[in-house]
Amino acid sequence: MRVAVLTLTRDRVDYTRHCFAMLENNAGCIFDHYVLDQGSDDDTVEFLEQYDPWLLAAFPDNVGIHRGWNILLDEAAGGYDVYVTLDNDCELTQPGTLKAVCEAVYPDSGWIASPTVLGLQNPLSPGPPQDANGYQIGETPIVGGICRAIPGSFVNAGFRFNEDQPIWGGDETWIAQQFPGRVGWMYDWSVNHYKTTDGQQAELPDYFARKFAEMGWR
Repeated sequence: MRVAVLTLTRDRVDYTRHCFAMLENNAGCIFDHYVLDQGSDDDTVEFLEQYDPWLLAAFPDNVGIHRGWNILLDEAAGGYDVYVTLDNDCELTQPGTLKAVCEAVYPDSGWIASPTVLGLQNPLSPGPPQDANGYQIGETPIVGGICRAIPGSFVNAGFRFNEDQPIWGGDETWIAQQFPGRVGWMYDWSVNHYKTTDGQQAELPDYFARKFAEMGWR
């Protein structure tokens, strides 16, 4: 099973450093890591150069989540059995997490899968457990990009995110609409939204003020 992990970064170098270490410790499988930085003003790029991912692309500005994912999908296209979008604030705490979420979708189970994400302000409510290659998964309307395993067959057949969408959000709705199968959260595997969404907002008010302004929130 060949796995490509795709990550977008923008500032929050301490989060990236910690969460990448947890990924290395708890992946449970070999993976190639593709990273796109979008105009970080802190030490993120310097850290990434030392981390030495399979691919590092550094852009001077925020190109948006849809364009960002597409750049990485294009760079990684072909030859991978699973593509995993993994945010730089996704904390893996269970050994073998990456392996498990990839095995839930490959060989093609008809699912896009995510571990249950802890620490969100508005968590999803999965449906009854169903089998996905031996893993229990509950269907959800959408699956966010925090830790999202996408079958390689779907990506390699031409799926790309919609760059006409705003630079923040909408990717989870778009992929659920385009995927011919189902999307859901795994019941026995979880990841943390590092420090929780509330905790991040309290710790990094300037980061979120910029994000909300870019989203058009006031």
